[in-house]
Amino acid sequence: MNLKKYTFTIFLIFISFLLLVLTFNRLIDPYGLYENPRVNNLNMDKPIFEKHIRMAKAFAVKDKKPNAVILGSSKAEFGFDPDSELFENYSTYNLGLPGPNLYELYRYFQHANYIKNQKKILLFLDFYMFNASLENKVDFDERILSVSYDGKPQYTSGNKLALLTSLDALIGSINTIKLQNTIHYKYLQNGMRERHHMQERVDKEGGHRKLFSKKENTFINKLYKNYQFSNEKIKTWDIYKKILTRSYEKNTELHIAIPPMHLVQMKAISKTDNWPNFEIWKTKLVNENERIAKLYNQTPFPIWDFSVVNQITLEKLPPINKPNNKMKWWWDTHFKSEIGDLILDV
Repeated sequence: MNLKKYTFTIFLIFISFLLLVLTFNRLIDPYGLYENPRVNNLNMDKPIFEKHIRMAKAFAVKDKKPNAVILGSSKAEFGFDPDSELFENYSTYNLGLPGPNLYELYRYFQHANYIKNQKKILLFLDFYMFNASLENKVDFDERILSVSYDGKPQYTSGNKLALLTSLDALIGSINTIKLQNTIHYKYLQNGMRERHHMQERVDKEGGHRKLFSKKENTFINKLYKNYQFSNEKIKTWDIYKKILTRSYEKNTELHIAIPPMHLVQMKAISKTDNWPNFEIWKTKLVNENERIAKLYNQTPFPIWDFSVVNQITLEKLPPINKPNNKMKWWWDTHFKSEIGDLILDV
């Protein structure tokens, strides 16, 4: 009898602790999964959200069920505001991801479309995304997405409540409190990276020129390295065709755009001997779009190329001896949201 009572007491303690952890994690919301009030010096910043960005945005789409999304790389995250007048008749979420390959982007395209049929999609395509040599990011887990690559429903996509009872979530909540006002990147609840803190980040990391140099090394040594459109694992043009086909079938208002590219990034393409591939890429984006539109007897989706040479993409970097000089249009190879606003106006 005493053993039963003892066991029951332990059980009650365990349940009480579990509820306490759940309540604490629900309040702090380390992954940004809920529309919680955000309190300064408590949970305003979401440093854990950024470390689990693919998971957090997958859950956000499930919750918000947007009928319009912005898809692309971190350029899209930085540059394009879902609350723009362009989307005033839509519920829009910025589903941009840091450094995705085309496969990852397509899987989130599928995920959003399965949750809610998208009426409008802004798809920002970077040249590096079509490099089949580019591996999936380490935080990319397809099991959390609502649909498989073959289009079948996935029921292993996780539960937010169960997630908040985990030890990882508890550690995340504690670190969320500890790391307030220390992170470089901040996300808004609409999925966009917050813009107002960026100059502080640039100053802390040594100025625009130093950041451009870091990005150039990433392009040369990783994103454009061993560039090929297909290999034994992936055929990027097949994925692009799937995006087009699905959009034509569902009468989605799809706008495709190549985002602005600073001269530093253009030079990285040239230095890696990828300029011929770059020209092939642009041509084939258009040709495949027109070919599939003809199959569906529809007008081709508009494709906008903002990666052209102009006064914005040719903006000079600050002189070496004046690292604190400010740039008008760029942070690093990410452009400022003022450019994004201009693009949306166009």
